[in-house]
Amino acid sequence: MALNIWTGFHWCSPVNANNNAMAEESLQKTGRWGATILMYNGNNPNDPTRLYANQDFADACDQVMNAREAVNGGRSLDQCVARLWFGQPLTINSPGQPNNIASVSDADNWLRTNGYYDSLNYFVSNHGQLCVVFNELNQPSEPQYNIDPRIMGYLGFALQNAYWINYPTNPRLLFTLFPGPTGLLGSQGAFDNYFQANYGNTGIGYDLWHNGSGYLSFGQWATDHGVSVDSTIANRTMLYHGGSGVYDRIALHCYASTEAQFQDSTIANNPALQYVQWFQQVDSSEWVYVTEASGSQSYDDYNEGVALAWFEYNVSNLNAQSISSGGFGGQVQAVYGYILDITNPGASRNGIDRFSCHATDGYNAERQDLGF
Repeated sequence: MALNIWTGFHWCSPVNANNNAMAEESLQKTGRWGATILMYNGNNPNDPTRLYANQDFADACDQVMNAREAVNGGRSLDQCVARLWFGQPLTINSPGQPNNIASVSDADNWLRTNGYYDSLNYFVSNHGQLCVVFNELNQPSEPQYNIDPRIMGYLGFALQNAYWINYPTNPRLLFTLFPGPTGLLGSQGAFDNYFQANYGNTGIGYDLWHNGSGYLSFGQWATDHGVSVDSTIANRTMLYHGGSGVYDRIALHCYASTEAQFQDSTIANNPALQYVQWFQQVDSSEWVYVTEASGSQSYDDYNEGVALAWFEYNVSNLNAQSISSGGFGGQVQAVYGYILDITNPGASRNGIDRFSCHATDGYNAERQDLGF
């Protein structure tokens, strides 16, 4: 059967020429066309000799296209997601500091100064269309942990403006994805409390809710909190909500505790499926991209590859069912697995540069049996 979602893999972390080459081999081996690619801030923006802000990111883009071209997919990044990464916290009330973002203009200048526009220009020139800003904002180990919602709004709006010139005369070149919370949150019922806290009126609340009454505009949220917000986004929402958002789409990380859970087709038994259904209670109008998915910490395990094939198969089946009947209503656009060997947390398995591809073997064997 043909899946109704894009499939691919999270690229290597960190991106560098050596890791990119290994990830290319695995991507080509599976015959997939898409990937989530990390985009770091660039080198010295005043260096006239640099071609792109981050040569390793450009190299990763090239290697993805090499793998895709080798399996007759053409040289394109149209099924890829660039994930913006920055290693320091950003502030909103520290005038004069280099990473202070207190307006849309500040966000635009910060993106330019750190070379992200240069990298995105290369990505877009090769038909890339999707950029997720940061990663797992509820994860304490992330540099942007609990970042001020206004900063996320300013960055999202700046990116929309930068790649939507003279619309509708010219086409939209880039769509922004808001980073969903980390997987393995634990279940507290039909609508997980931890998941809701990421968007609702507890915790940070990135959907800008008020007392459980639903989403607000930035202006309404600022009034609620007794703070100011750049008037440029005062009438906009954070998430899509049918077109009012400064973000167009959502990037979710869908993890389960075991491989058996991960491949279970019943939503109630599979946390990785539950995250998609939970998000639809936040914004059912928004396209979902699963930029990481896994069922264990054994990223080079044969059964992990088998489970990923089943997860993609199950997501596709649920995607064909309406939301009202318990499915995903065609809102899921992509599932990128976290099984490429180089994506293990140590990035090089304690310095060993090459190792087996058990997970990709399992993935290939099982998807052949499933018919995709």
